[in-house]
Amino acid sequence: MAKGMVVRIERYAVYDGPGIRTVVFLKGCPLRCKWCSSPETQQKEEELCYDRSCPSKNRELIGEYMSVEEVFAEIKEDITFYNQSGGGVTLSGGEVLLQPKFTTDILEKCKEEYIHTAIETSGYGSWGNFKQVLEFTDLVLFDIKHLDSNKHLEVTGVENTWIIDNLRRATQLNKEIIIRIPVIPGVNDSKENISQTAQLAQELGIKEVHLLAYHSLGREKYARLDREYLLEDLESPSDEKMNYLKKLVESKGIKAQIGG
Repeated sequence: MAKGMVVRIERYAVYDGPGIRTVVFLKGCPLRCKWCSSPETQQKEEELCYDRSCPSKNRELIGEYMSVEEVFAEIKEDITFYNQSGGGVTLSGGEVLLQPKFTTDILEKCKEEYIHTAIETSGYGSWGNFKQVLEFTDLVLFDIKHLDSNKHLEVTGVENTWIIDNLRRATQLNKEIIIRIPVIPGVNDSKENISQTAQLAQELGIKEVHLLAYHSLGREKYARLDREYLLEDLESPSDEKMNYLKKLVESKGIKAQIGG
């Protein structure tokens, strides 16, 4: 089976799908979202980060090649918790579609053991790779950053044509899909954009949208990676704004939730 580049494996997670879950974070992402809270997952290769608050500037190597068997050995430790809570395994990133063979092999291994599977994805990748991954996926947590392709290019570095096309194709496979919108003030939090995204969900038969409020918790990671954080002065959206957007989505007949 394939080997893949893994950033970390997080156990007992409760925000990345139903129940108690194990989340496997893969390395490598084709997008460069200005608000990304996990910059350590962007590069495909191993990289060093530095603790600049430490006089000795301790270094840490981020990223490790692991086999499917090594990853699954950690996953199966928590099978009892999955069964008790209705949980399972979520593959996240980075972008899982950048490592389609590795991703598919892990998901297939999970399904052999009747473990619920989910992926978190931007949807940016070839349909062939996406379809391969979807074969063993129970739940797709599908991020939509912006519906306007030019704006999407401006804030993520890529257009969204491939993304929206893959979303449409995935709905035809009758997969459970939840659209997730990272709410970034001044970027994609307009009434027009949120309404249009909810309208798209309605048209495609997607029943649920999660609104994820921007936060700057990943800011320190940029310094450790010697990168510039581009949204230094941006504040999180207010509770009032988030509730307004929630009602906006619900007005389209879509179930809405603040947070994931």
